[in-house]
Amino acid sequence: FSSPVPKTEHARAGVMVLVSKTITELGTISTNKLPTHTQGHMLHVTVENPGSNPLHILGVYCPPQGGNQEHRSRLYKECKNFLAKTISTHDTVIVAGDFNATLQHADRASITTTAADAVHRAFVEEAGLTTIDPPNVDAAGKPVARQHTFRRHRAATPCSRIDDILVIQTSAAIADMHPHLTFVEMTGVGTDHDIMTAQLSYHGIRVLPPVAASSDETNKGKKLKTPISKADYITLQHVLRAQQPHKYAKLNTRLQAYLDGEVTPHWNNM
Repeated sequence: FSSPVPKTEHARAGVMVLVSKTITELGTISTNKLPTHTQGHMLHVTVENPGSNPLHILGVYCPPQGGNQEHRSRLYKECKNFLAKTISTHDTVIVAGDFNATLQHADRASITTTAADAVHRAFVEEAGLTTIDPPNVDAAGKPVARQHTFRRHRAATPCSRIDDILVIQTSAAIADMHPHLTFVEMTGVGTDHDIMTAQLSYHGIRVLPPVAASSDETNKGKKLKTPISKADYITLQHVLRAQQPHKYAKLNTRLQAYLDGEVTPHWNNM
């Protein structure tokens, strides 16, 4: 999924979100309509699987320092409006991208804070967001720089950390995600950013893992355990018997194809 800059604009911007097909094997994935002014700067993708909380992924690209900071404020306002709606629903939200701003002054080699940095930090605090790569302090209590990801020139040494992955979670909940961060140096590859990747546990983001083969050796190759509840199982069986169109009919057809007519609920206690 992508959100390119309108052809009428000549800005260097754009957002792309890629989601593995294995995550949506039995669910749905969709993009959400956003105001025109966010085009090329924000993309909202929702992943919904049976038995899992909806997962919202917001890809963001903010204007650089010296760019249109009013645009930055409007992007943050749009984010906060959406995030406020998810507090009561307990949906999982990941906000990630190039914010062109830092979370702490130590994240710049110059140890300075720009106007964009101040606006960004205020947004993160007001929205209740937390980075999955929290800053640390040294023995003297002095902030320690996080891994830098941006370089002023493609061949230069990274000088700041303006890329991040944010979630609405407590520090304890983030630890439960077991985030595993990896940084890939991209010197000489035609970009001024290094790659930042993060592996998060399915449990941590409240999403059931993709369909996997049963561990029962006697049924190996014959059954698959599926991430659906007993209620969904009963509904699917009624649809199958009635042979009537239903909102679950397409899902039921796909399940039957996988399981050769037999559905085994993944969570027996539901």
